[in-house]
Amino acid sequence: MSVRRTIHPKYPHKFQPIADLDQDPPVQNTWYAVFSGTGGLRIRILAARQINNEGWARNIEFRMTIDGTAIDATVTDQASGSWYYWYILPSSDRVIGATPGAWMAHNYVAVECHDALIEMRITEAPGTNQFLDGRVHYETLERLPG
Repeated sequence: MSVRRTIHPKYPHKFQPIADLDQDPPVQNTWYAVFSGTGGLRIRILAARQINNEGWARNIEFRMTIDGTAIDATVTDQASGSWYYWYILPSSDRVIGATPGAWMAHNYVAVECHDALIEMRITEAPGTNQFLDGRVHYETLERLPG
């Protein structure tokens, strides 16, 4: 996997519809695919939230498999109803973390790859009316005419 910024004059990246997961209810320790794609991908934003009637915090895990390399990360005690944004730090292609609240794109880098599979799961017993939501904002290479 590589984290890099590349300009392709004849093949610019084009935003695609947001890939999403709305799992109701999730099963503990079951992986759910949020996004799967091949060919000239740029992953921009990963977001997740969990909601339950009790308002309990839950542990959420993301697994990114990028060009055959898997990276896992867990947020412990993710607050019910709060979106968390996952990122790869610019200084490393192996460090993934998450932050609650607003996405700050200037702090993180996009991941460019050929193949990507992004999954998430809840690692604790689900609460009442438990939901697991995931979003992936991504781009694909598009050939310019001519």
